[in-house]
Amino acid sequence: MKILTKDQIQRTAPSVYATQKWHERSDRYNFVSTEKIIDALGNSGYLPTNVVQSNTRVKGKENFTRHRITFQNPEYRKDLLEVDDLIPEIGLVGSHDGSSCIEVFASVRRCWCDNQCTIAEGTISSIRVRHTGEENIGKAIIKAARRLSAQTPKVLEQIKSWKALELTEDQLQEFARLAVELSPSTIDHAPERLLNIRRYKDRGSDLWLVFNRVQENLIRGGVQGKSPSGQRRSTRKVTSIETDLKINRGLWALTEKFAKTLTPKYIEQLNVINSATYEQLVATQGYNFWK
Repeated sequence: MKILTKDQIQRTAPSVYATQKWHERSDRYNFVSTEKIIDALGNSGYLPTNVVQSNTRVKGKENFTRHRITFQNPEYRKDLLEVDDLIPEIGLVGSHDGSSCIEVFASVRRCWCDNQCTIAEGTISSIRVRHTGEENIGKAIIKAARRLSAQTPKVLEQIKSWKALELTEDQLQEFARLAVELSPSTIDHAPERLLNIRRYKDRGSDLWLVFNRVQENLIRGGVQGKSPSGQRRSTRKVTSIETDLKINRGLWALTEKFAKTLTPKYIEQLNVINSATYEQLVATQGYNFWK
């Protein structure tokens, strides 16, 4: 795990270290320092490992735009990451121009892949904090991070269930047909192109592998098709924080629904997982990623 320094964060996302709100915001908008949130999370073991910032065409606004920071806790026990070498993470989105509230959400990342899978709100609720001032904001964010982290075992059990579901060719085509609706691109392409394999480890037809292939093709772009004028073009990489989150959450929700259509046993497994408390899962299965 590579921890980002303050200088690294500031070079990539200067808006993180804004000291005031964008001047066009009204007096009702209260400035909340992202830097102080990072410090508060760091004191609780959550350290920044990745950061991105939205672009803007408004001169001077680049120091206030939406930003997304990913945190990991170095205390997690790596030997317990049994599902495809997944790393549980906490994401934070904020801005100082009024384009977003402060949002904390759960995600997972494969150790050998740059792609981050944001978990749909139906699985683990994201937590939003309004810009109402800095008083106790750090405590609220830490509480949200711990609440989300405690639900990680449910997510990993869900992924295990997906890995056990092998899709037929017809099911692969149907999943791609549904997933293509999540694409923000105007490029028209065959849905099955979302099933293209970009890395050796993604070969296979279980639902988890298919999810990852489709996600990468939606986010990374490069899928060939035709523009509205009929010219050969490729889809572009998604760079918008908002669009990235929308695609990831939509795809996760789609995969949940798709899995339920494949086997009644899947529903039974989820009912057991959802009814178990975190403490029970720790005691019976040894899960304890976050301390």
